[in-house]
Amino acid sequence: MLRQWRTSFHRSLAARLSYRAEITTSAYKSNVTEGGSSTPTAPKDVAVIGGGFVGVSCALHAALRGHRVHLFERSGAFGTRDQASYGNAGGFASHAVTPVHSPSLPRQLPSLLNSPESPLSLAPSLHLLRMAPWLLSFVYHCQPHKVSAASAALATLLHQAEAGYKPLLDLIPSQHLDKVAHRQNILHVWGSQRSWDDAQFKRDLMRDLGVEMQQLNSVDEILEVEPHIRGDRVHKGLLYPGTFGLRNPG
Repeated sequence: MLRQWRTSFHRSLAARLSYRAEITTSAYKSNVTEGGSSTPTAPKDVAVIGGGFVGVSCALHAALRGHRVHLFERSGAFGTRDQASYGNAGGFASHAVTPVHSPSLPRQLPSLLNSPESPLSLAPSLHLLRMAPWLLSFVYHCQPHKVSAASAALATLLHQAEAGYKPLLDLIPSQHLDKVAHRQNILHVWGSQRSWDDAQFKRDLMRDLGVEMQQLNSVDEILEVEPHIRGDRVHKGLLYPGTFGLRNPG
């Protein structure tokens, strides 16, 4: 019965997705790094749907563990602009341990809704009534203890992100690695003292969670890092040094 289901499942996938890549372990066994998973005694057939950055990474990790992997992708082009991960700037933002919501956000909502430069816009409609429970829940989770709990969870995941991708980067010949990945500084700026003060809670959280950052207290310090930014639009900033990233996010 299980075998019939598997056969039906693979036929269904093949009917919906035009291209499939089979990833075997022979090319990867010698590349399992210290601390990685050893080859299992009973390899399984693993199907991964989607050949973008995440799908390819999952498929390679499964192959490193000795499984037989079938990677399905409808476009026939793996890891290209057709995938959801295309054009995402290619950064591993291990410093981004705080969520979107914050204790200061409920107070900022009126100005965010009224500002033409705000990223937040809500058009009057009946759909707003349906969204009301979610909006109330969002505001509820802006409480300091809720934001702190979410940040701690995010930090646990993000602090392991770079190490998690290391086995995959080890597959790349050393002479080509610099063409694929590099380290760069990330700059985050605030446009006014008020917005800087509103972010104080999150900055304290980041420091408590071990995020490495350098505070830039003047426009001159910011322009020294990024001379092409408009000095009249910035006030203070944070610099996150040595952030790991991909050279080509596509």
